[in-house]
This record gives sequence, structure tokens and C-alpha cells, in this order.
Amino acid sequence: MSDDIILRAPLAADLPEISPLVLGLIPRHIGGTATADGLRQLRAYMEPGAIGRRLTGITHPPRNPAVVACSGARIVGYGAVRNDTHVSQIYVAEDWHRRGVGSALLRGLIDAVRRRHPSATKVTLNATPRAVEFYLRLGFTPLGPWEGWRTGVSLPMVRRFKP
Repeated sequence: MSDDIILRAPLAADLPEISPLVLGLIPRHIGGTATADGLRQLRAYMEPGAIGRRLTGITHPPRNPAVVACSGARIVGYGAVRNDTHVSQIYVAEDWHRRGVGSALLRGLIDAVRRRHPSATKVTLNATPRAVEFYLRLGFTPLGPWEGWRTGVSLPMVRRFKP
């Protein structure tokens, strides 16, 4: 990872920067298998204002950790957990792909889950088709068949560890 990347907890003031970061990844990375209705739903979900009501880790920080990756004053990545141990969001700005930001975000989230939930034995996520290889390299294994949604298909995956 680039030396100038810092991970920190997200702030409400970060929402205006997180929203366009995520919107810029649709449809190429996030909604590549989504229906037209699913793409509309994804875009509405990530609009400024709506994103602030939904982003875990900002609205519910005690149980659901979240992190942003920053390069200087710019947010280049965001990740969050919901339901205690499910990684629900990992987003990296397009121009920061393949620079270690996603790996750092995921490690930061797993570390936060383990600190907050010492008895946890696993972390789960739903991988998009483009992200499966990335998660396999980081120790995740498939849990079951591909699942289809209006917003695309995903593969449930798990990474197990000892409490």
C-alpha cells in the first residue's frame, strides 16, 4: 500500500466525499450484473443525504465498525460492517485500485470486528463477480451458490478465524 494512506473512522463530514466515490463505481464495479431497476436503486441508495442515513459505521458506530482510507485530505476508500460481522461495503476510488487500499480497508474492518466481538469466529461478505479473486487472495472461501438480486449477483463468502 502507498505510504501516504491513513485509515481512520469516518465522520459525518465525510459523507459528501464518500457518496460521489461510490457513485463513480456504478455500474462498472458495483452493479455490473444489475438490472436497469437495480442500477436506479443503487444510485438512489448512494445519493448524498440518502447515503448518510444508510452508511453503517457512521450512523451506528458502537457495534458496526467503518473505516475510510485517506491520502492527504482526500478519501480514497470506504468500508463498513453490519450485523456485527458482515462486511457490507468496501469501496475504493477507481484511480486507487490495485494499490493495496482495499486490502487495508478489509484488514482494518476485520481487526475492528475482532476487537468489538472477541468471541467472533468468522467474517462474512457478498462478493461481486469482479471481486471474488481479491477476496480469495485474502483468505475468504465461498459459502454457497451465487445469489441474484436486482442490484446484481454476489457470492457469499466467509473468512474463519479463532476467537
